[in-house]
Amino acid sequence: VMTWETDNPLAGERSVSVECASKDQRGSWDLRVPLAPGPWVFQGWYRTRDLQADPNKGVDARVTLVDADGRTIREFHAHGEPSETWKQTTVRFEAPAQTAAAHVYLFNFFAAGKVWWDDVHLGADTQRIAEIEEETRVNAEALEHARGILESTTDGVIQLAQRAGDSDDWKLLLAALEWALDDAKLAIDAGLGTQALATLKDIED
Repeated sequence: VMTWETDNPLAGERSVSVECASKDQRGSWDLRVPLAPGPWVFQGWYRTRDLQADPNKGVDARVTLVDADGRTIREFHAHGEPSETWKQTTVRFEAPAQTAAAHVYLFNFFAAGKVWWDDVHLGADTQRIAEIEEETRVNAEALEHARGILESTTDGVIQLAQRAGDSDDWKLLLAALEWALDDAKLAIDAGLGTQALATLKDIED
């Protein structure tokens, strides 16, 4: 049974509910919204009554990403434990490049009892966006630093090779250093500044 409720909403005047008579039933409210690629966060408030739910059943907000043709790309779930008082559930996710829209389903998923939903939000994950911006800044600085020390690190390996003996241990060491230099150069070419700088510092050490 799916109902608009006026009794004890979290915010505003109404909430929505889904009541199932047995664990063989399920029901959901759903909404389709346009969605661009990038980091997103879903948050929703729920409460329950007499809910008898197995793990990952009952309280389940499912976010299904689809492409322009309506094909499912990925699904994400925000689950919750039974709670007689309002409680929030959250899921953070990255929408891939082909994402065109999201279907948000507010379930009572195969559990006897009742689930209410209210104050549901799907928005940009500003925390993750800030993290990405910081990672981008750090990577750019590391890339510039790596380019700056690549030549001197390469010269150091060449000089070591000129002084090295003919033992197998030296040969293995030089082979490992040359491989690491190649890896650092590839990382620089790919724009992977933090990886390139870490590799070059390992060589210097």
